[in-house]
Amino acid sequence: MTKMRSQTEKEEVECAVAPPSIEDG
Repeated sequence: MTKMRSQTEKEEVECAVAPPSIEDG
C-alpha cells in the first residue's frame, strides 16, 4: 500500500501542475 500512496501523492501534484489528460492519452 506504500507504493499506492506514493503514486497517489505524485498524481495529486501532477494534477495540480497539469491535467491528467496527457497521462490518460
